[in-house]
Amino acid sequence: MFICDWPFVNEIGEHEIQTTHGDDNFSEVFRFNQRVAMNITNLVVKFYNKKTVELPADVSNFVTPEAAVAKLKTLFNSLPIM
Repeated sequence: MFICDWPFVNEIGEHEIQTTHGDDNFSEVFRFNQRVAMNITNLVVKFYNKKTVELPADVSNFVTPEAAVAKLKTLFNSLPIM
């Protein structure tokens, strides 16, 4: 799967900054979990910058939909009644 184009180098004043151009398919897959998308993007940027990327890498805690609903119910039930 294509994650993003390689980072581009842009300048603001005299400072160089690194930017990326995201891929629409990647954004669509992770539209409900931006934390996972950011963690994967950080791994890609590390690789691009020739830094060590240790694999396997933990990008999030994935749970089943049933487990997610159960956690939400527990959270909802623990809220004070107003």
